[in-house]
Amino acid sequence: MANIGTEPTTPYKASEMNDNIEKEIERLRGQALWGWDKQSRNLSWFGLVDGMSILELGSGPGFVTEQLIALCPNSHITCVEIDPDLILPAEQYLQRKCLAGNYRIVQGDIVNMHLPGN
Repeated sequence: MANIGTEPTTPYKASEMNDNIEKEIERLRGQALWGWDKQSRNLSWFGLVDGMSILELGSGPGFVTEQLIALCPNSHITCVEIDPDLILPAEQYLQRKCLAGNYRIVQGDIVNMHLPGN
């Protein structure tokens, strides 16, 4: 019998998902941008408005973070990413896009984020 809804036995590691991490990051770019129009529309319908504090879980290499900043330029985004191999690429990507100051990246697990309440 399958254990649906249980934690995976090992956390996601971008460096182990493809021949090299650059290929995995490119795959993640396509995945993030493919459905962004629908995702941004849904976020707005669910009440996301500019100026809110945003918590992005599983932020990866920063592609959705960039889109969130474009959608809500007066918001601050706290990005939580479990894979330490994606933290530096995300920082580099977002800095190249001149988005420093709009986000903070935290390496951690969504179950144990070490963030203040609310």
